[in-house]
Amino acid sequence: MQILVVRHAQPNIEENSPGIADPALSELGRAQAARLNAWLAHEPIDLVVTSPKRRAIETVGGVIGTPVPHVMTAIQERWMTNGRRHASSWVS
Repeated sequence: MQILVVRHAQPNIEENSPGIADPALSELGRAQAARLNAWLAHEPIDLVVTSPKRRAIETVGGVIGTPVPHVMTAIQERWMTNGRRHASSWVS
């Protein structure tokens, strides 16, 4: 089994977003995603796991667009800010 972990491509910068920011990819991000998808085009992919964030889905869009048996968006992210632990979960 091989596992490939990829961070999302560059998103647009949204300043002063009224809610939780969920930007699309920037022009550079779309080019990065296209290169990633071209690189993965001939790889056998059994499963794609992504957060439901727009930038993550757009990054793997070409992979998802090919016949992939299952796409999961169940993710739990953990991070620390000023020594305090935070987590968020998405399940779909």
